[in-house]
Amino acid sequence: MHTPYGKRNHDLHVNQNSRIKMSEIPQHLRNQGISNIVGIDFETFYSQTYSLSKLSTTEYCRNIEFYTQGVGIRSISENKTKWYTGDAIKVALRKIDWSTTAVLCHHTMFDGFVLKQHYDIVPAYYLDTKSMVRGVLPHCLPASLDKAGEYFEVGRKIAGTLIALKGIKYPSLNQLKSLGTYCKQDVDLMWSLFNILIKFFPEKELDLIDLTTRMYCDPQLQGDIKIATAELKAEQLAKQALFEQIRVLLTLNTGADAKKALGSAAQFKIILESFDQPCPIKWSEKQEKYIPAIAKNDIEFQELKEHPDEDIRLLVEARLASKSNISETRAERFINHSSTGNLPIFLNMYGAHTHRWSGGDKFNPQNFPRNSSLREAICAPEGYKLIVVDSAQVEARVLAYLAEEEHLINEFKDPNKDPYKSMAADIYLTEISAIDDVERFVGKVAVLGLGFGMGGPKFQYTLASGSAGRKVGLELEDANRIKTIYRTKNKRIVQMWYDLEHILGRMFTGKTTDKYGLRFEPNGVLMPNGLYVHYPELQGIYNDITGKVSNYSYRSRNGRTGIYGGKFTENIVQSYARSVVAEQILSIAKDYTVCLAVHDECVFLCPTERVGEGEKAALAAFRTPPLWAPGLPLDGEVKIADYYAK
Repeated sequence: MHTPYGKRNHDLHVNQNSRIKMSEIPQHLRNQGISNIVGIDFETFYSQTYSLSKLSTTEYCRNIEFYTQGVGIRSISENKTKWYTGDAIKVALRKIDWSTTAVLCHHTMFDGFVLKQHYDIVPAYYLDTKSMVRGVLPHCLPASLDKAGEYFEVGRKIAGTLIALKGIKYPSLNQLKSLGTYCKQDVDLMWSLFNILIKFFPEKELDLIDLTTRMYCDPQLQGDIKIATAELKAEQLAKQALFEQIRVLLTLNTGADAKKALGSAAQFKIILESFDQPCPIKWSEKQEKYIPAIAKNDIEFQELKEHPDEDIRLLVEARLASKSNISETRAERFINHSSTGNLPIFLNMYGAHTHRWSGGDKFNPQNFPRNSSLREAICAPEGYKLIVVDSAQVEARVLAYLAEEEHLINEFKDPNKDPYKSMAADIYLTEISAIDDVERFVGKVAVLGLGFGMGGPKFQYTLASGSAGRKVGLELEDANRIKTIYRTKNKRIVQMWYDLEHILGRMFTGKTTDKYGLRFEPNGVLMPNGLYVHYPELQGIYNDITGKVSNYSYRSRNGRTGIYGGKFTENIVQSYARSVVAEQILSIAKDYTVCLAVHDECVFLCPTERVGEGEKAALAAFRTPPLWAPGLPLDGEVKIADYYAK
């Protein structure tokens, strides 16, 4: 299989008529009982205040204002798209045997959700050209229907039609005719895209698109509104109490206005200095000057959260709280999404550069903090339990496997060995049996964090910030010493960084390399799932003194992004691990309803009386390596509860 990069690959293109007249069901779908594919595009009312830019998809579709103005429908047996309005919409949809039909949309999360919410239709299979486009094109290229149609040279959307109907709930006959022409063009564009993409899109990835779309369009989870409401109130009260403390503190000490002091970087710098605490600073390329380093990701500012002076700690906490309403917004969105039906889980396929899912719909359970009670608010329906299975240390295992770091592979394989304690024993120069919980934790962070070139300062910060699960103070000298111990112990992993740095140079000069069981091509890496991790427009800087090229970068969604051996290794490992976990999830989905995927976890429903079987199935799936990685040492951890436990 070959996928397109920055330039069009005309080998993928067929003539216009054969694109439109796809007449055969792909064998992969026929094997699953699919005998029909129906393309659908709903056109719905929107206004200045009621739109997808103002609301989440869930809130928009479940709103009392929702109204279907028309729908374009194209069956694989038809030669053209038909436009339906009014009562004819339900009639047309009901004529389709959905038990053997796959629905095809561009952004099926929307149209598939409308099908379920307003017409009580759940198709046998979900197809989505937007996800397919995301899967095969670099992230720097948009996946919208209009841009994808232009890229693949199948046509463009009709401009201006929708904006002319903004705020008009019930269009006139002429307006409906114009809307129908627009909608039919969209369906034909989508059909053409699908006919191109299906020729090389990996079959298992199609199944993942179906599974991911089903989590949202046919939700099975329930949300506990009482818990979510309590969480919201607790967050609001905690913030109010914090801001009142700051108001009193500043009034007594400086007379400054708390709102202005927390909201302005310049004012906050003055406030910190008035408490005899120098404000951290950083160089701003954009402003070409030094500015206060008081953002949530600024390491020196984060370190102030551990300051011995309670007033400084309060100021830092309040500054961070003033710049983020995420905890309250998350709880509010949870309530809104749960109060109108089952809890939909919206995940973007290929949301990350490395093919991982990302959150969507202004609501992302992947980012719920470990201590958030919102986890407890995600509940199984009556008669079921939630089984949460986690692929234990999958990225560290994949890294050891790809680098052929034998000692680490053996430690992961042997249930009687603990790679974290082994690392800690080297760090603290003691016997494995003498390692305590804190020392093991430091060893754990070293094994999981130092494998991608992390330096001493970042390792120190990772431990101090508590982002890895607990806070551990460490001198920079010790952090650097641990970094050196890790690299000395894991020479093959370090060699992998150098190998991939060298391969970046080969990619930059247009060469192809086969290494680590992967194919590295000039613009991307072909992964085991059959898709590429893209590095379009790869560039490097030539050093006249050394005669070498370094400082590589590629075109990403947000501009140019730097890439080097350690980071390249992390990308490869993350994508590889994602493919491993995805196959494990598909294995579970054969017998159970998967309702949530969170990083390296699978969350699925199991009838209460079958939890023993479900637990065994989960462990078996997460301990079985894929056929393309036969020696990969895997393991899984399972929790069973009425709610999302971790």
